[in-house]
Amino acid sequence: MSMFENRPHSRHGGNDPDRALRTETAGGRRRWFLCVALLGSTALLGSMILTPACSVESIAGDASLPAATAALAASSAAGTNKGVPAKVWSLKGNLGSAPDVDYLGTADPVDLVLRTNAVQKMLIPVDGAIVVASFLINDDLTVGGATALHDTLTVSGSTTLNSTLNVQGHATLSDGLIVSGDASIPGLNTSELTFQDITLSGTTTVEILTIMGGADIAEPFEIRTPAGPGMVVAIDAEHPGELRVADQPYDTAVAGIISGANGINPGLTLSQEGTMADGSHPVALTGRVWCLVDADANGPVQPGDLLTTSGTPGHAMKASDRKLSFGTSIGKAMTALDQGRGLVLVLVSLQ
Repeated sequence: MSMFENRPHSRHGGNDPDRALRTETAGGRRRWFLCVALLGSTALLGSMILTPACSVESIAGDASLPAATAALAASSAAGTNKGVPAKVWSLKGNLGSAPDVDYLGTADPVDLVLRTNAVQKMLIPVDGAIVVASFLINDDLTVGGATALHDTLTVSGSTTLNSTLNVQGHATLSDGLIVSGDASIPGLNTSELTFQDITLSGTTTVEILTIMGGADIAEPFEIRTPAGPGMVVAIDAEHPGELRVADQPYDTAVAGIISGANGINPGLTLSQEGTMADGSHPVALTGRVWCLVDADANGPVQPGDLLTTSGTPGHAMKASDRKLSFGTSIGKAMTALDQGRGLVLVLVSLQ
């Protein structure tokens, strides 16, 4: 049985079963009423009212109907809907649309421009590179092609770009950014670009890089004995590539100070995962870092004093012997410690 039935519809007057089209005159204007069964619902298409009743075959053959509506009726009757005709396409939603033929866009080689208040917000060129005035994303974003932004980029979720990224304006991310291709951001600095986390798998080139979150350059090392921030460490001869807690005065194997004590973190960490050049303890090789010092081991420490390893595990002491200091110094004290054990700010400089 067909989903469309030939039945009279008394609301529109007349009871001719061979016609699904009815008219009535109101206020000097004639209105066309097209009766089609649409899952028991009523749909309004322009000036036509579709109600559950009548025969689509008689509609399709009626020359008085608009051509677009007749085409829709005919395709529905044949069971081969080729999409919604343009003349009946609605901004409030459409019935019987076909994704392979119904779309928003252009069918010829011209760019597509989206505007609000007559101002361009998005340009989709024929070549496929999308240009966006501003970008606000409150969830995850994954882009498979090249991305070029000429103004603001704001992403609240994680962002994955599988190709190039070119930002000519401000960029602010509150989550991670992963770029598989090249990342081009001219004039990169913290006043124009803010990242909480950024992962780049390719090469990154900048003219000026300003780091605001740390004050030393560190490398991560494995340390087999218990160790923590501020402790002085030395090369572990029994385990290549690893360190140990220093516990001998004037130790020529001294390697540096574990970073992170007293709130000063590493500013730049150098490592290579899966090799010996990796580990779990960031050891400061240069820069400013807080260091555990034993002022009772070799006298009070004053700013400018050379520091070396001591017999107190993980602690430094003043290097008073100039000859023994060569090759065992870890840097210069920047704050004082008159007695006991405590933290001293050190300008790390191995020599």
